[in-house]
Amino acid sequence: MMISVNLCRRGFVKSASLALATLLCISLQAEDKKKPTEQPAAAPDFTGDWNFQTKESGFGFDLVQTGDKIEGYHNSVVGGGRRVDTVLKEFGSPPSITGTVVNGVASVKFKSGYGDGEGEAEMKIVKGKLEWKIKNSTGQHYFPEECVLTKQKPRAKKN
Repeated sequence: MMISVNLCRRGFVKSASLALATLLCISLQAEDKKKPTEQPAAAPDFTGDWNFQTKESGFGFDLVQTGDKIEGYHNSVVGGGRRVDTVLKEFGSPPSITGTVVNGVASVKFKSGYGDGEGEAEMKIVKGKLEWKIKNSTGQHYFPEECVLTKQKPRAKKN
């Protein structure tokens, strides 16, 4: 009699273990369906007016990003207004900033509107702000070596 009770218990334990394992799998599958699917991080958009300001100087861009291409115009004022380095679209000038965006980083070339200065810089958007850093440059220009610019809100159009 003892042998048949032990066999029954083993059969019950196997059945219970199998049922428990099945319920666990079903439960895990249900949990997976509840989790939102992760979306890849949105690529940063450099388009807009960006500005950096101190008491004695100011620096800004008007940038347009189309796909992975970026171009724009700059305005730099230093020395309390004694030096101005500007290239504006309104005057029909070619863009002073051109480049490509790869993995969220813009590698750009820039050209001075003041002197013969030109160079290469890197731009990244971090927490909604644009980080600018010159990698190399030659000639005379008034671009800051590095700074953090804030995106300006679009102005309401006058009717």
